[in-house]
Amino acid sequence: MDSKNIALIIVVVVLAVVAIYFVARNMNVVATTQGVYLPTQDQLSQASPGWKLISLGEVNDTFVVQQTFPGADSYYQEYILSPTSNQTAVAITVVHYPGSPKVSNLSLPHYLINHYLILVNVTGNSSPVDLAKFLNLEVQVMMGRNGTQVKIPPYMYPSSKGLNLVQYYVLNVTSPEGNFTQYSEYLLGNTSSVNVAVLTGQDATQLYNYLYGTTGHLAINGTLSGYRYFNLTVNSTFSSIYYNVGLKGNNVVLVQAQGRSAFNIFQYVMERV
Repeated sequence: MDSKNIALIIVVVVLAVVAIYFVARNMNVVATTQGVYLPTQDQLSQASPGWKLISLGEVNDTFVVQQTFPGADSYYQEYILSPTSNQTAVAITVVHYPGSPKVSNLSLPHYLINHYLILVNVTGNSSPVDLAKFLNLEVQVMMGRNGTQVKIPPYMYPSSKGLNLVQYYVLNVTSPEGNFTQYSEYLLGNTSSVNVAVLTGQDATQLYNYLYGTTGHLAINGTLSGYRYFNLTVNSTFSSIYYNVGLKGNNVVLVQAQGRSAFNIFQYVMERV
């Protein structure tokens, strides 16, 4: 298998792309609180048995956020998978505004809490979903401040000069190589971008060996503080994509960089995970 194939495989592992289709009706109430909390799996199981929390994340780059929510500076999102279809998920979105939230012409179920706008919608192919119960649950969690918060692990690479942390999310991954919790971040600069993913699970060695096997032995092997890793560069007409994949205990670290190599970021994460 050539180097382009691992490029595709790693992109699938690192990036989770979800198409969003908005459906709903207005619900608008004003209250006050601070901080963003999202439902835990236990809270979801009590309110909506069978629904499974699959990911949560944060987007905090103002320019990126304002493409979707004008006037906002960050938003937080949780995806919950339907018990009857793996093509159907509910998204709970909490949007933060430095000023007053903008809700004019908003057709989604929503709720205002001080500087936060809470929205719910269903994605994918679905039968009718009662979105009100998910909205009510999120409102209770925010008001009670008793859910889970999006917290970036200390081993993930922070924003730096010329490279801003744009997005962070956590995703539960089920694959033929095993079950993993994936911690991912997206860093963006003027001429480069970096995706970082740390997949944690008992089958980390199996996943690492699988990824290495897809390179057809075109990758360059190495060790870092005693831990295995490999590098691969995919060249194209317009740019090069650099991959670093490492194994440390129950963790597989993947770094995909475009524009320039990001081995320093890979090393940072490998040393701290």
